[in-house]
Amino acid sequence: MADLCNWDSYPEPPIEADVSLGGFERIDMPIDWLSEEWALGLSSAGLGAVFRLYAVSLRQSPAGSLPCTVADIEQLVPRSVASEELKEALSLWHSCSDGRRYWSRIVPLIEDAWGRKKGKKTKDAMRKRRERLAVKLMECGMTENGAKFHEVQDMVLAALPDGAQLTTKNVMNAATAAGLVGNVRPVRTDTLGQSSDGPKVSGGQSLDSPRTANGQHSDSPNVSAGIRPTRYSESHGR
Repeated sequence: MADLCNWDSYPEPPIEADVSLGGFERIDMPIDWLSEEWALGLSSAGLGAVFRLYAVSLRQSPAGSLPCTVADIEQLVPRSVASEELKEALSLWHSCSDGRRYWSRIVPLIEDAWGRKKGKKTKDAMRKRRERLAVKLMECGMTENGAKFHEVQDMVLAALPDGAQLTTKNVMNAATAAGLVGNVRPVRTDTLGQSSDGPKVSGGQSLDSPRTANGQHSDSPNVSAGIRPTRYSESHGR
């Protein structure tokens, strides 16, 4: 019979279809729950059934909803809940166009819990993203402390294109664009302290580095004085 029902004539569900509280640790309840008007007209047994249904609805999808048919609901509650008690409790739950029942009183509670769950998931996701970013920044040559600094990470994240993955290449490009790293070619030195790939003339000097006979630059202020001895060399030369 439920399948033949024209659900389009029912009101829209008060809770979004993707709301889920599975695995959520806590949900708040009003301190004056039992003194509210909806509770005053229920018998003790009916009130107990309400709490049963409420607890069951938290694990449903969407959270805070119940199946529409009584037969399906009976499968979710203990056999100790009598039919009359269940009927009394279900008077608070109304069918909606998605083919499920909702109780308007608990909608704010569900929405509040869902908001806190999403906030927790967002924080966890950002923490993990920053951890991955720090690893990539260290691969780009940044120190561990620098890679974990939030201000540095914020600059890199701002320079990343929308939807870009945290690959080493993308992070390197973003860090370079942010001015945090640069493309520096390492210089290998030989025994004379010169670049191994620089053009040389006799004596191991570069073509573009004019020197005097003692190996100093011609524009050095101490050309004629030679190398000034240090305290270490004076003490060992005596």
